Amino acid sequence: MDSTRKPDDGLHARALLLVVLLILAGFVLNGLIDGIWGKEVTVYPVACDDVRSRTVCQVIGRTTYKVFTEQQRVVYWSEEASWLAPSVPTSLLDCVVRNKMNWVCRYPDGSGTVSMVGGKLEEPEPRLPGLRYIGKWRYWKLRLGV
Repeated sequence: MDSTRKPDDGLHARALLLVVLLILAGFVLNGLIDGIWGKEVTVYPVACDDVRSRTVCQVIGRTTYKVFTEQQRVVYWSEEASWLAPSVPTSLLDCVVRNKMNWVCRYPDGSGTVSMVGGKLEEPEPRLPGLRYIGKWRYWKLRLGV
């Protein structure tokens, strides 16, 4: 038996594990609550290209849309400023909003329309060749290089 080990080391490790699990559970619960009752929906864009018979995707800054159903208004911004979305909240134009998962608007620069249909972002003419939207966990996996 290791004489340097204290009897309460296992207790500290279990307490730390419990704290970490509670923090993770809080993040998951917050995401679920916001996803169900919140006004915001975030999309996770990537730019993909075929390289040597293999699709390679590069992460683009995620974009959040805040939907105001009563005002028939949608505001959007990017967590990481990019040409795809501004870092400051910007209103889309001429919106028709059913709920946060179903709406259609025009971009303020006149470049086209954008819509959310059943929670999936759609652009009739993507502003970047190879632009795709992927799920949150796949986005983070790609972003972290896992």
